[in-house]
Amino acid sequence: MSLLVAIAAGALIGCSHDPTPAERAQGDLLDGGIQSDSLVGVDDAVIGEDFWVALPVPSNKSSQPLEVTGAKFLNVPQGAKLVGYGAYTLEETDGLALLTRRGDSGMPDFDKLKNHLDEVIQVPGKSASETYYVAHVKITGPMNANFHGCKFDYQQGSRKYTQTVNCEASLRLAK
Repeated sequence: MSLLVAIAAGALIGCSHDPTPAERAQGDLLDGGIQSDSLVGVDDAVIGEDFWVALPVPSNKSSQPLEVTGAKFLNVPQGAKLVGYGAYTLEETDGLALLTRRGDSGMPDFDKLKNHLDEVIQVPGKSASETYYVAHVKITGPMNANFHGCKFDYQQGSRKYTQTVNCEASLRLAK
């Protein structure tokens, strides 16, 4: 009897509102690619500078399409202020801009590009996304820890998932 009530309650929750993070299924459909296994960073940051730090490009391991609805760093170190997030196409940024300092020559000017953050990012089966997420951060002081852990929310069909993908970036002040 209690199992039927739980199933009925679950169906009602799914129909009545978007799932909270606790109600999303733990996903395993995304692969962070090479970004999941590497560290990007700079060791000459200056207090007051702005950086854009790329999260891993969502890559769909399954054969069915999925839709990424959001992404964020789980851990932002003290000494960095998270200004916001953006989503940009690889085409618009002339490839993947892993770590960009505002004003760097030859790097994308994210302030002038179309931000696709409010759009659902379509990722075909067995493919990487053409759009990736970046965190806009301002350096406010010394950082003794790294940005790490990237959480993605996505759906495949009517199922909604959340998944943490390994990622890490280091910003350190110039000595």
